[in-house]
Amino acid sequence: DLDDANPLITGNNGGAGSSTSSVSVNENQTTVHTFTANETVTWSLNGGADASKFNINSSTGALSFSSAPDFENPSDSNSGNDYVVIVRATDSAGNTSDQTVTVSVTDLDDTNPLITGNNGGAGSSTSSISVNENQTTVDTFTANETVTWSLNGGADASKFNINSSSGALSFGSAPDFENPSDANSGNDYVVVVRATDSASNTSDQTVTVSVTDLDDTNPLIT
Repeated sequence: DLDDANPLITGNNGGAGSSTSSVSVNENQTTVHTFTANETVTWSLNGGADASKFNINSSTGALSFSSAPDFENPSDSNSGNDYVVIVRATDSAGNTSDQTVTVSVTDLDDTNPLITGNNGGAGSSTSSISVNENQTTVDTFTANETVTWSLNGGADASKFNINSSSGALSFGSAPDFENPSDANSGNDYVVVVRATDSASNTSDQTVTVSVTDLDDTNPLIT
């Protein structure tokens, strides 16, 4: 008796011996699926519109993207984020089976939030604001999505607080124009405001807070 039976490939779905299967994977990763067969086989790729985008381990049957796909910039043949490749199993007698695999790439939130400060527009990397001395209130920042606010450095970060929910930036202690405590003693306080969204994407905005003088000097009576 000769072995003239084709191997049966099992993919992500469809059952053993199915001619097709499909799998969904998140963007920004290369792992796709590991195929199995009912006997020892050598794995290879045998065409498909997007075969050039894939590799397969000849021993394990692990299918992977050569480069991690980007949902926002699909590179499949129809630009629809559905990549088609044919997986082949070859047994020791040279019998082969093919399975046409459709790999659907799904979107992840990988977009950084856009911070809006006092000026500069949404997404600006810098903003500035002038505040009077002797007060702690500075500005309330907003973003284009729900974020958690924090401080991420800046020469004068230690002088500030920010409300993690509301984005309200304030001085820890009210500044005194006559006695500046900023890094360069010029009444221009620099802090980096960070916004972090629910997917941990972050954006920073470097903020310069200029403290202006008030007439807080008592008159001299003669």
